[in-house]
Amino acid sequence: MIVALPLQTDRADSPLETLFEHAKHFALVNDEGSVTVETIEQHGGRDIARVLVARDVDTLIAFYVGLEAFIILKTYGINVYYGTHEITALNDALIALHENSLIEVTAENYKTIFTEEDTKSLSNFQTQPCSSRHAHG
Repeated sequence: MIVALPLQTDRADSPLETLFEHAKHFALVNDEGSVTVETIEQHGGRDIARVLVARDVDTLIAFYVGLEAFIILKTYGINVYYGTHEITALNDALIALHENSLIEVTAENYKTIFTEEDTKSLSNFQTQPCSSRHAHG
């Protein structure tokens, strides 16, 4: 299994990037816990999603994924998990994934989890607490 997480910089200890489609760097974590940081030259959620498909990613943890990118990821069997605002670091996200405390994003709950309000607030989000209306897992 390969887990992908968007990062703000090209370092594994970087904070997680809040908007999937703005990420230029992704941590790819394999079953053994080995972390590789890849810089992705493509821009926009759809192109980034296609790169992750080509890298055989199985799971994505993200704060926000646009609808078109989400459809591509799900079409290719990639599980998408909502990285709650309390999770700002790679290790915290991986622990939450292994503890099954992240919310899996599905076609049924996409609009509930990823609202337009989230998109606006995430563009300025770094480590502030979440003020969105949705429940956290």
